[in-house]
Amino acid sequence: MRIVTILVIGLLVVIPLHHSRAQENSGVHVPPPDGPYTVYLTFDDGPSSSVTPAILDILAEYDAKATFFLHGHRIAGNEAILQRMIREGHAIGNHLWQQDGLTNASGATDADLQTAWQQTEDAIIAALGPELAETYAQQPVYLIRQPGGSAHPFPVPAGIDALTYNWHVSSGDSAPWNPGPDGPPERPWNYVYGNVVLSWFEPRRYYSVYDYGDGAIILMHDVAPVLVQALPYILEDLVENHATFGVLPRPGDDPGTMPVVISAPPDWYTVHDPAPDADSPRPAVGKYHGRGPSFGG
Repeated sequence: MRIVTILVIGLLVVIPLHHSRAQENSGVHVPPPDGPYTVYLTFDDGPSSSVTPAILDILAEYDAKATFFLHGHRIAGNEAILQRMIREGHAIGNHLWQQDGLTNASGATDADLQTAWQQTEDAIIAALGPELAETYAQQPVYLIRQPGGSAHPFPVPAGIDALTYNWHVSSGDSAPWNPGPDGPPERPWNYVYGNVVLSWFEPRRYYSVYDYGDGAIILMHDVAPVLVQALPYILEDLVENHATFGVLPRPGDDPGTMPVVISAPPDWYTVHDPAPDADSPRPAVGKYHGRGPSFGG
């Protein structure tokens, strides 16, 4: 198992990140939750013939399970990767056909969205083959993440049990990279690592996986090469802080709902129930993410 060398002072670890928006601030490693807690690693936009197998190797090394939200147009030629996901105990979700395709915000009709979803489902089933497709069918519900995230639950066809999942914490591994004059030309691994495990308080509050605790969903992308460098450090940090890893759906999430609201702070969930209707109260998107890694999906 890879080892992360971090200076620990009491319960806090302060790590400067090498990227332009964090030059004057350092992330704080807040204490993990008391008692047992489960986090959910999720990967979008794959499969990638180069990055996804490396991610699966790292997950196997740490005995960590994850959920992969797949783009339908990337499946052809990568069938063996999907088969490996299922054989190794990971879950598969639907990320529609392509990143620049139909989304909630595109003005597409429900029928258009359902067609993109079904096209991807058909590709997943065909890639898995009869035996593994049967294993896939045993997932409790269909798992859906729309490109860019969702404001409301995905309009699945009648009779389909599905959950629409956003995320609590984004790794920023595929966000637009615009380094300042002193920033590195390529996104460094510790930027991605820090977005997941470190909390910021200034200039605006940014919550880490430890702030959210049990049930936290982490967004990553298995098409981002930097993640191959960052993921071992993320997993090592989580393991050292006694996290366990689950696959979606989370216990207690009801089919037909969208249980995670993008940018909602941890205490928002103590007083609000993310409801599927348009009138449910929602926080302002981006208000709580001072470094801006709410990009993704």
